[in-house]
Amino acid sequence: MIKIIKRLFQEEQGFTLIELLAVVAILGILVAVVAPNVMQFIEDAEAGAEDAEWAIVEDAIVNAAMQENKDLENVSAADANDYIDGDLSAIEEEEKEDMEVQGVDLEIEIEDNEIARINEASN
Repeated sequence: MIKIIKRLFQEEQGFTLIELLAVVAILGILVAVVAPNVMQFIEDAEAGAEDAEWAIVEDAIVNAAMQENKDLENVSAADANDYIDGDLSAIEEEEKEDMEVQGVDLEIEIEDNEIARINEASN
């Protein structure tokens, strides 16, 4: 019985060092080819999220102006924040953006993931 078990284990073969090195080399090549594409995809997704949040800011300002019966340049940050669900985490912290909202040039500042200030843009 013991001879049979020994013979079974002696006939099994594992992978050689060369085979393992070949697999590691192939995996390394695949990672080198795929990694730049994945990084570009992530950067594009982050830029798209930031653009979408700026569109949300623009819509919030327009909605606040209509509901409060104010001109766009007179909308307060607090009024506009009432029309934003969630936070603006995709926009970089303490970022300023000049944007045209329905023909009015505004300077919008984001702090702590919400609108901090809305001013008429200075030209």
